[in-house]
Amino acid sequence: MDKRDCYHALADMYEREYEIDKELNEIRLKLIIEDNEERKNWFLDAQSRLLQEKDDLTIKIQEFIAKNSSTLDN
Repeated sequence: MDKRDCYHALADMYEREYEIDKELNEIRLKLIIEDNEERKNWFLDAQSRLLQEKDDLTIKIQEFIAKNSSTLDN
């Protein structure tokens, strides 16, 4: 993988992280305004899944940077 490919892959991961943050903000708002307990629980489950995905993605980004640090530094 050359430097350009590394940066593109890293940008894709950061873009997904940004999208997750946007989705989490939307869910937080819906949790505030939602009255129906069943729907509220659905949003809480969705929030948990997104938080787990974000944690996994953070680890993936750190591993990618560590693995490709020599390519990214050049």
